[in-house]
Amino acid sequence: LTTDMLRLAAVDGRATSETMESAQSWARVGGDRKAINEEVRVSAEAANIANMHMAETSKQLQSLMHIYHLEAADLDGTLGSLVSTSLKYNVTLEEMFTGLDRSAAAARVAGLSLAELQGMIAVVVGTTGATGSTTGNALKYIFQELNKSEVQQTLRERYKVETLDDHLNQKPAGQTLGDLAGVWGTLGDRSKQMLGGTLGGRFNAARVPVVIEEYPQILKLAIDAQLGLNSAQTANAKILDTVKANMAGLRAEYDRLIMSGNVLSKVNFGAAMGRNLMHDAANLFGGPAPSDAEVKQKRDL
Repeated sequence: LTTDMLRLAAVDGRATSETMESAQSWARVGGDRKAINEEVRVSAEAANIANMHMAETSKQLQSLMHIYHLEAADLDGTLGSLVSTSLKYNVTLEEMFTGLDRSAAAARVAGLSLAELQGMIAVVVGTTGATGSTTGNALKYIFQELNKSEVQQTLRERYKVETLDDHLNQKPAGQTLGDLAGVWGTLGDRSKQMLGGTLGGRFNAARVPVVIEEYPQILKLAIDAQLGLNSAQTANAKILDTVKANMAGLRAEYDRLIMSGNVLSKVNFGAAMGRNLMHDAANLFGGPAPSDAEVKQKRDL
């Protein structure tokens, strides 16, 4: 596993110590070598895209795995959908993670899918300019209020929105919010303000109109997110094409060389160093970096 982590650090441009710390964290969660490799790889991708430490992205992904019962094989697509949503609504992945950290547990209890929740966070953050933390706390409050019998009675009597199904089980929060969106246009300003207070309380009332008014957009983002499962890999590839990531990759490759001590690793390090130095020089001077084939051709000459 140590060799795997050193190789992964080099490929994803992360510090060796970060990658090893992430591996230890995932190993405590459980899983075989293949699962841990995948979990650390996705954590590294997330760290690159969100500009966060791998310890934090590992923690966030572990939380989502636990709450939404995900497997290691689901993480790449989950991160891809998050990146897709963040790009479409110009919200950083770090803000998305922070919002999920505050609200995911309550959303799961309220029957809201992860795709709907991430769309909701993106819309509120993007529309209001609130932080991911503030948005996550507000959504958590709304989900919890929807579970209260007195709030359900108010929605039923004042707004003609039923929160229970035919078997008297509570409907998913998304369905109730969708029903509220359907009657929103018929309400006067006073009724809208009162509804905001009913679901959001004193501190979160301003977020409620955004969630209800923009609920069709939230659903669209949720659907689009399922079509952008490869977005994380694409974004990570662009980030790896930088001086900082290349230098981190060199350090990790050097760590691997020291630990293995074999000739092949030395050759790999030399090749990596040559490629990265030429690439970095090209970045600095504004020209294209030569391909490996071009380098080989010139060396043979």
